[in-house]
Amino acid sequence: MVTCQVVLLSFMIIEQFTADDSLEALAEPSSSVTTVVARFICALIMHIMLTSETKQGLLMMKYATNHHWKFRNWQQAFMIGLCQTFVLITCEFVNLIILCTN
Repeated sequence: MVTCQVVLLSFMIIEQFTADDSLEALAEPSSSVTTVVARFICALIMHIMLTSETKQGLLMMKYATNHHWKFRNWQQAFMIGLCQTFVLITCEFVNLIILCTN
């Protein structure tokens, strides 16, 4: 599942950075204040929604590190939390790029 999510996110990143109109949209500022405010509100809501899941991934990593004797292989438990955190941060980055270019 993590591999599928990372592949799809990488396709979205490649799409955003290879399209000519997307690069032009990043270079020039928005023409209306309303658009900027709407983008800011969308980014803020997205960040608030993803914060709890990112915190959960970080707590999983901390628990696996601090309680290694409770696991047969604590590295696997740590990697699950790391994958969750990595995918969520990458997803937030991609969504911010899409918000800035549309």
